[in-house]
Amino acid sequence: MSRVIVNDHNQKSDYKWINKKYTLEDIEKLRIKIRNIFVFLIVLAAILIICFLLCKHFILAWGTFVFSLVGITIFYKLRVLEFNYAYKGTIVSNFLNNNFDNLMYDPNKGIDYDIIKNLNIIRTGTKFRASDYLKATYKNITFEFCEINIEDDSNGESTATLFQGQWFIFELNKCIKSNVHIFDKEIFCAKAKKETDDINQVFQKVEVEDIDFNQIFDVYAQIEQEAFYLLTPTFIEKIKEINKKTEGRLLFGISGNKIHVGILNHNNLFEPNIFKKTDINKEKEIIFNQIQFITNFIDSMDF
Repeated sequence: MSRVIVNDHNQKSDYKWINKKYTLEDIEKLRIKIRNIFVFLIVLAAILIICFLLCKHFILAWGTFVFSLVGITIFYKLRVLEFNYAYKGTIVSNFLNNNFDNLMYDPNKGIDYDIIKNLNIIRTGTKFRASDYLKATYKNITFEFCEINIEDDSNGESTATLFQGQWFIFELNKCIKSNVHIFDKEIFCAKAKKETDDINQVFQKVEVEDIDFNQIFDVYAQIEQEAFYLLTPTFIEKIKEINKKTEGRLLFGISGNKIHVGILNHNNLFEPNIFKKTDINKEKEIIFNQIQFITNFIDSMDF
């Protein structure tokens, strides 16, 4: 079995800007600085290419450009890290705090790899990255959230992205005795998990009476009766409605008193744009749209 590389959520950073407080003016100045460095890097790279094509025998000049490009690129990446930290720690954090209770938000952490792996709903590949960890309550329902990116390079030739999107965990007011998995038929890392792994011997495929639902989703359960206990006509209609409103492919893993929800959409939330002026009202609107799935899901489901 290939060793899985998991990003280190607990790694401490020595960056001097960690724990620094930023104002909106600070964030905007930092954005402009990063944008200017990016433009300068493009110009420098173009000069480097021209120098290489026209002046190959001027090794010293060409080498100077290369070292300059590498040095400025490293500096640029550090500034981007600082900008992301400032944006998320100030704008995103404040907005989330105003919309949810008991907020815990850490852009550098994520839901633990083993939690997702042990659910056995998708293949977890050889590389796992998680970030933007959020835990809070909304209408007295506790939930967790993070961005995840799962890749596989086990064939030694190329790297395939198995899952890139958002992962949620909501607490239910009922307890399911066995696991029930529901996933969009186009989420191939979930389909492959059931078709190729030994886990298929534990789960049974379940068909419900809703033809439209069966055309979109596959359902697997360890105990068939548990699936029918959960998949009432009302629950199925709610899943179909949520699916219509969601950009991306959905999966649901119900285990015990928790429901995991994954959205495969190849998007990263809460990411700032270095080419647009930091407008607090526009940023709030963007973040509001990004977290709507959480509020809509809790409002729609019978927790």
